[in-house]
Amino acid sequence: MANTVCKKVQRKELAAGEGARLVAEMLRVPVEAVPCRSLAEDAYAVAQATGHSVYDCLYLALAVRLEAVMVSADARLVALVARVPALARHLRHVANLAEG
Repeated sequence: MANTVCKKVQRKELAAGEGARLVAEMLRVPVEAVPCRSLAEDAYAVAQATGHSVYDCLYLALAVRLEAVMVSADARLVALVARVPALARHLRHVANLAEG
């Protein structure tokens, strides 16, 4: 999230002070960190099944592990995952959030 804020500051969509404030607020949100190492094998399997990068598949592997739904704006990833029913239920394109 900090990277997104930084990009918005660089594009002059946010003032530098506002960006710093947002990043500081993010640090106060309770977030559980999950080491990539614990997801590597699952992410590799997802990447092999979909043909997408292991990096992006780390997030999907976590969603599968947590029985959650990952939201992405990556239409290519959504299309690739749609071909694997066991994974598809764990990924939704951001444009389709209203569909439930």
